[in-house]
Formats: sequence, structure tokens, C-alpha cells
Amino acid sequence: MSHYINKLLICILLLTFGCDDYGIIHIVDQVDQIIIDQTLGLPKTIIGRNGSAMILIPNGIFEMGDHFSEGEQSEQPIHEVELDAFYMDIHEITVGQYRTFIEATDHQPPNWKKVLEVSPTESHPIVHVSWFDAMSYAKWVKKRLPTEAEWEYAARGGLIGNRYAYVGNIHPSKANYNRNIGQTTTVGTYPPNNYKLYDIAGNVWEWCLDTFDPNFYSVSPRKNPIAETDVFRLIQGFADDNKPHILRGGSWGSFGHQVLRVSARHYYGSENLKTDNNCGFRCVKSVQSTFQTQWNSR
Repeated sequence: MSHYINKLLICILLLTFGCDDYGIIHIVDQVDQIIIDQTLGLPKTIIGRNGSAMILIPNGIFEMGDHFSEGEQSEQPIHEVELDAFYMDIHEITVGQYRTFIEATDHQPPNWKKVLEVSPTESHPIVHVSWFDAMSYAKWVKKRLPTEAEWEYAARGGLIGNRYAYVGNIHPSKANYNRNIGQTTTVGTYPPNNYKLYDIAGNVWEWCLDTFDPNFYSVSPRKNPIAETDVFRLIQGFADDNKPHILRGGSWGSFGHQVLRVSARHYYGSENLKTDNNCGFRCVKSVQSTFQTQWNSR
């Protein structure tokens, strides 16, 4: 009976609050606190302004870092992390979605010729985007980039101590890497992980919100960590940021299995916030968070 009551209450809330101009259900933006407090549950998926389907990643606790001592020292020590629930784009942002952003704003467009060399259709992931580009897009769609902890937690898909985002070893049937294809593949080509996220391994490296700190794991907070000394400054003034930032997941051009491990960390230095033919991103949206409120109020 409670299951049907929950559904009825969610429908009433949707009818009451509707959707905003960005296509994000207000149940996430404004009334999710009520739902969470009353343990009524949340929509499993929502649709954002740019047409991206987002899936609910549940709150939880996991052990972050390299469980097999086979990566860089910056992946140590293993440490316990607790995260609030959040929504994450099921797919990487596509060429078509990014083109819509460019056409709707005065943001500097990428070199489309270079983009189309490795991502030839509107359904391929956008590449040749910097961290700044990804942040600007996220702002436009009223979302943000995932923290590094959120990305790893989502990539693990609830699997405990796993090496990859999937059960067992990584394989060309599970991800686009090792230059097997010679370019990106359309998003959703390969099977999703346990959280129904596609291309979380391979295809394109994905930008994260955090700055890169090789020693952060030794001092990381347990709850909702982010490697940034001044989060408010990051949110308010990311256009002036010149720090190295994290990329996760590996890409179509990554050789070997190592960089596709869920704990593998990669970054570009401050001279960059550069673009490359294997760098893209996906966005997240907080379910309940002052952090998201700060982000949206910029």
C-alpha cells in the first residue's frame, strides 16, 4: 500500500510544481528535501534541459582508491567515503548537445573540424573540450561536473573492491579503448555498468570538478569530499581557474587496461585546461545540497 501512496504523492508534487524552463523536474530542485525527509523515494530518471537522461545514484559508503596496489601512488591510501545521492547523465555529452549549447550562447566554439575527425556524428561524444568548456556547459544546463569521489562511486556501480566498472576484466566487447576502433563510438554502444551508466570506461576521458592533488587521499574528508580548498571560489570564479584538474575513465585512445581501472587518476596541468581529441565529460545534479544551490545561483 505504501508503494502506491508514494507514487501518488510524487504525482501530486509533479502536478503542483511541474518542470522548470530547463526541463529538470522541480521534485529535484525544490521539493526533494521533503521527499527525502519522508523517505518517499525519488524518480529513478529525470530529463534535463539538454535532453540528457539522468539516473539516480543512491547515497552510500564505499572504499575509494586502488585496492590492488597497481596504480600511481596518488591512488593511495584506500579510504572510506560517504556520499549523498545525486543524479548523473547516463551518457557522455554528445556533439549535438554541445552544438546546441554553442549556438545558444556566446561561448567559444571548439574546432569542429578536429572534433568531427574522431566524433563524426551528432550522437558521438563531444571532444576537444577543456575543463573550462565543460564547466561552462554544466552551468548552462543548471548542473555541474561530478566530484572525483562521485565519479568513482558511480563507476564502481555498487561493486565492492572491483578493478573495473564491470564484473570481471575489461574487454573490447565492454568498452572502446586501445584504439581498437580508431575514434570514439556513438554513446551507448557498449553495455552499461550496474548503475546503468554507459561508456563510464573508455570512449572519452571525463572531466571532474576537483583540482588534482596527489596527496589528497591522505587528508580527504569522509563526507562528500572534493579536492578544492575554496569550493565557493571554484563555483563563483572557475573562469579564472588555472589549476590542474582531474579526468577519469580512460578513452578510445588509451593503451592497455591500466587507465580504465575505476581508481585510475589522470589530470592536465595548469598550462592546459587544454583540449584533446579524447577529452569529454558528463554532468551531475545534486539531490539535496547547499553546494548545488551555490552552483545554480552564480
